[in-house]
Amino acid sequence: MARLTATTFPAIDALLRGGRDKIGHNTTARHEGGDILVTLHRSDIVRLTPTGEVFVNLHGWHTITTRDRLNQFVAANFRSDGNRGTIMTRVESDGTVKVRPIGAGWHLVATATGPQF
Repeated sequence: MARLTATTFPAIDALLRGGRDKIGHNTTARHEGGDILVTLHRSDIVRLTPTGEVFVNLHGWHTITTRDRLNQFVAANFRSDGNRGTIMTRVESDGTVKVRPIGAGWHLVATATGPQF
């Protein structure tokens, strides 16, 4: 899948201030208030805050492309849960696997300290 040119608040902010909003194929970013919204096609899928929070919203698009974009923003793995939707997973250092379902609406999935389960 396509790699995004920037995936952090400071990097995207610098691009936007330089007049560029495209960060990947069919993927753009914009300022909204103090945050940055990342849009895939016409759906806002990621909200980045200046304090390091990452929110995601699938808008019902549980597609490979949407999950690929989300995986580039968080140190976790967004993947299909069969026909039921999308889950976020991460393998811990002790081998245990954390799982979190991602349903409709905005979800806080990471802070400056790492992924939130």
